[in-house]
Amino acid sequence: MPVTQRGRLACIVAGLALSVALAANASTQQTQPQQQQRLPSVAESMSIFRQLEPELQRFVDQQTRLPGQEEHVLVRITPEPSTGIVWIDLDSGYLPKGATELSESFGEKIGEIEAELYEYLSGTVGFKYVIARIGGKTINEILPPGRPRL
Repeated sequence: MPVTQRGRLACIVAGLALSVALAANASTQQTQPQQQQRLPSVAESMSIFRQLEPELQRFVDQQTRLPGQEEHVLVRITPEPSTGIVWIDLDSGYLPKGATELSESFGEKIGEIEAELYEYLSGTVGFKYVIARIGGKTINEILPPGRPRL
């Protein structure tokens, strides 16, 4: 992603996070002494996720595909407020056809996507984890570690 586009995205996210944080803290600041500014929670940040989803889709669209991966893969950001997890939902076409174990190159691709969203959210949204899943399942559910080779 070019620096100018990343900078624009950072400004959008920072502005949205600031407006959410100010709205959430407005009433508490009237009754309490000045407190440390908190980040908006996953539940309070739905507008931020809606803004980031197209950016993350572009990032995934620009990734070089591994053999067996589909060219177009749908990306969704699904926050889970009760746990603080922000899920990156990729459709099943992201999993290389015939994969029986997690290859280093596939693991790196997943890691790049998680790192990209983590970078977008860091310092703007209070969250615990960013985790990718494919077709609704985590990588460990699809390709369990230590799984015997067939």
